[in-house]
Order: sequence, then structure tokens, then C-alpha cells
Amino acid sequence: MSDLPEGTGQRSPADSPLQAGDRYQTFRSVSDNHVFVLCHDDRFYDDVPHKVRNQGPWQVNRRGEIEKLKPEYRLALARDGYALVRCELAVFKPEV
Repeated sequence: MSDLPEGTGQRSPADSPLQAGDRYQTFRSVSDNHVFVLCHDDRFYDDVPHKVRNQGPWQVNRRGEIEKLKPEYRLALARDGYALVRCELAVFKPEV
């Protein structure tokens, strides 16, 4: 399994430019504890596609500042609005 984000490429960086102080939240799938989603804080239902949301139910895992995320996750948020990650819970560390 990989901890690299998957995305759909539906957004462009101009759709939602990241700004200092922007926050993210992560969710862990209750039905498959190797599946995580990162998205902008309070935008799960707006930014995460229906086919990904159906992989839940979801449990909030953590929240933080987007600027502290690893570059690949910041890029996925800017490009797609979310990142879908498949990895072991102990391996999932979204911040630098």
C-alpha cells in the first residue's frame, strides 16, 4: 500500500488558492481502517466525490494547518480539493 494521495484532477489551483491559516481535516474510514481522506476543514461534503464518501462511514482523525502538510497533500488539496490515501494507520503522517 502507498501513502501517496489519489485524486480526480477535477479542480485547478485557481479554483481554491491556499492561504496562510487555511485548515485541513482528515477522516479515517470505519469500514476500512487503511483508507483516509484529507480535505479542507468543513468541506468534506462539498469537495470529496460521492464514490469516495461511500467508502465510509468516516471518523474525524485530526485537524491542522494546511501549510504544515507534506507537499504532496498540499498539491492534492490545491488540485482536487481532497486527497484519498491508502496506508496503515501507523504510517499515515500527513504533516512534515
